[in-house]
Amino acid sequence: MVKPSDRLDKVCTRPPVPPPERTAAKCALCMKPLAKENMVTKDGKSFCCTAAADQFFASDAQYQEYMSRSKGGGFGRFLKKVIVLLVLLALGAAAYFYFFGEGKDGLSVDEMKKKAAEAMDSVKQ
Repeated sequence: MVKPSDRLDKVCTRPPVPPPERTAAKCALCMKPLAKENMVTKDGKSFCCTAAADQFFASDAQYQEYMSRSKGGGFGRFLKKVIVLLVLLALGAAAYFYFFGEGKDGLSVDEMKKKAAEAMDSVKQ
């Protein structure tokens, strides 16, 4: 498995780290501090080299494309959630009527209680 830092080593030039008083910005891709003479600026962002700038904007374009595609399916996801909710409600209602309505023998809960009480009375006598 390739670590993200290994991929950055192939793109970024990694200029020497300047002392804090000479640091002008950080590379937008690798986040290393940059001195003004080692900095490449593109579209208002600072980079350690032009390859890093190209990589940053290529991945940014891919990210923006992904976000635009994922936002388009909002209604479909909503519809799936509603269908799942309806199925769960139907299952819950079926379970409720099975256990608290008419049971397996077609008897209501009250009728079952009466039969159970009659059976207990007959056992006691």
